[in-house]
Amino acid sequence: MPSTVTIHQVRAQFHGLDQDQIFLENAAGSQVVASCIESMSYFMADKNVQLGFDYPLSQEATSCSHTHESHLPPWVQVAQWKDLKVKWWLPLRDTTTNPKVEADDLKAQRLINNRTKIVCFTYTSNVLGSVTDVAAVTRSIKSINPNTLVSVDGVAYTPHAAIDVQAFRVDFYYFSWYKVYGPHIATRFVDALAFKNLEPLGHFFLPKTSAQYILGLTRGSYEAMQSVSSVVEYIHSVN
Repeated sequence: MPSTVTIHQVRAQFHGLDQDQIFLENAAGSQVVASCIESMSYFMADKNVQLGFDYPLSQEATSCSHTHESHLPPWVQVAQWKDLKVKWWLPLRDTTTNPKVEADDLKAQRLINNRTKIVCFTYTSNVLGSVTDVAAVTRSIKSINPNTLVSVDGVAYTPHAAIDVQAFRVDFYYFSWYKVYGPHIATRFVDALAFKNLEPLGHFFLPKTSAQYILGLTRGSYEAMQSVSSVVEYIHSVN
């Protein structure tokens, strides 16, 4: 059923809109919902405690050529550390109007084989807005090599629609809460089947049973982490 929330009720939940100016710096992300700010303030003032903790790689990695810059250099660096050959995935259609990578391009460019360890690409271009069919790309990759890992940067797509990583069948998916009224903190999805491919970054004595144990260093900003639930509550309230 249609939402009964009015635009005035929505605007009232953003302190940044109570000013005689217009925020046009889209790259900085959305305004932060008041309940998120209040949650962080309350946590730091009254509840400031540590939150609980609940590649033998192969020879090749494939990366989309027009991915977001923040997604590209880390994988190139890993390839250098692991002595991997990087293959670049180039768009073949609409290259002057709406360039985007397609599932068929992987096969046409022969980018996936039994040595391909991981394929990295962006869900949506932060420049052109081109949207990649993540599910179709993942099916194409897994049909050639079921052991190839799939990593998706979903930051730019996050504000536009709900995400179903299980339907995508990806191994890694990332987004940032500042795109949806929250703090500057990122969330990653790691499929449990991909755990065996990860080298632990955290304390040696932690069990290798979850991504937070394997990839968690000393944890992130506790006040930002615990405020995420207030952002989720806000999004549900206006849907």
